[in-house]
Amino acid sequence: MAIVDNQLGDTQLYPDQLGAGECTPRKKEAVDQDAVAETVEVKDSQDGLPPAEAAAEGGGEEQPDQEAEKPAEEVQPAEEAAPSAPSAASGLAGQEPMPVEQFDWSTLKKLPANYCGSCRMPVEADPTKRVTKKGHATLSCKMCHNVTTMLYKRTNMQTVGFKDIPPAQAADFFQKAGQLSEKYGKLEWSHLKGLLQDKLVEQEVHRQTVAVRGKFLPLSVWEQKGFDTDRIKQNAEKQRSDIFDWVYRVPILEISHEKVTEEVRQRLLQAERKVGKRKVSQQMEDEDVVDLEVDTKDWDSISSDDGAGGSKSKPRKACAPKAKSKTKKVPQEKKDEAKKANAVVLGNARKAIRLLDPVAKEAKKACKDVNCTDELKAETEGLLKVLKEATQITKKHSQATSEGKILEDISLTVQQVKELAAMVKGKASAVVDLAKILSNMGDGAVQKLAEAAARRANASDVE
Repeated sequence: MAIVDNQLGDTQLYPDQLGAGECTPRKKEAVDQDAVAETVEVKDSQDGLPPAEAAAEGGGEEQPDQEAEKPAEEVQPAEEAAPSAPSAASGLAGQEPMPVEQFDWSTLKKLPANYCGSCRMPVEADPTKRVTKKGHATLSCKMCHNVTTMLYKRTNMQTVGFKDIPPAQAADFFQKAGQLSEKYGKLEWSHLKGLLQDKLVEQEVHRQTVAVRGKFLPLSVWEQKGFDTDRIKQNAEKQRSDIFDWVYRVPILEISHEKVTEEVRQRLLQAERKVGKRKVSQQMEDEDVVDLEVDTKDWDSISSDDGAGGSKSKPRKACAPKAKSKTKKVPQEKKDEAKKANAVVLGNARKAIRLLDPVAKEAKKACKDVNCTDELKAETEGLLKVLKEATQITKKHSQATSEGKILEDISLTVQQVKELAAMVKGKASAVVDLAKILSNMGDGAVQKLAEAAARRANASDVE
């Protein structure tokens, strides 16, 4: 048995038996994409020793290993040796590589070889019907490219919320835009704007904007409405009332689709108006540049005349040319949109005035009484604030519509205005009625009533 070191520097044990001198296969891995393996035979001599060590041990001259000097020929796969040229039908022959993504994970559908990155539809091979986006290594059909360009020109894409739409919904939007273009023969902003608004509303409704509301009512009222009173007793929030004893609050979930639609429409109009302002300001900067330089030749001629004739008249000051005041022409489309939006705002303002104006007069009268509470005064102040907002809207409506401006709605909804008016009216009427009762009572009765109220305030409720 012999202990030797191989060519890799590892110590190996060679048994002294038959078959020890046979060849040992060694594998050499070629550094290639397909990891092609090749086997190289290394012949042993003199009791299984490698040729180099055997020559050194025998004292003979080293014979060059011709087989080792020959570089191993790397076998390449047939696919790499002769790559197939892309077909002309694929639309990428001799131009850009295919997109990497070939699977739509949002819809779990396999994408075609050459697809549009917006509508996810196949792209034709005709270069006039597609656009190559080199920065993203994707293709885009001409229609989707035009739609994207119009969106960025007409709206502020940072605030309109289009980027929040999922990929599947965005692809459906671009497909419907292409159908509208084929239907009407061209792509118009009015059609695209309506489609964009519907898609944004669909996305907002999908999020389900939920509002939680509830009032404190007795159990008998909840029972009449069909609620389970036992569950209300166990789970609902409750508090004690001087009139109804225990009252319970049941949270009710409400989803308002009309409010979502109005919010999306206002957001779209605001984004469109910002882009319009930016374009108008840039245009005015380019047009209103005035050259204020004064020609010094006039001053030279005046000074020479004064020196020759001895005239005492003072030279006239050069007047700077006045900038022409140009009236901004508001597009008719913007006027129509402002008129439509302001009509809703004006309607809400007029409803608020009809509801709050008579209540405000009665509340002002009640606040002057000595028995008026601080709570009623605060609610009356809020009512007057809303009434002032509604009055300002009625005054500014005509001018804002002619200028294409959209007015801001009042701070409360119509339903909230109704609730506020009813609450203030009830409290104001109670204060007025109490004042009438006290005026009809004698001084002794008023004193007894005050003492009873003091005892009631200091007493503790025992359940």
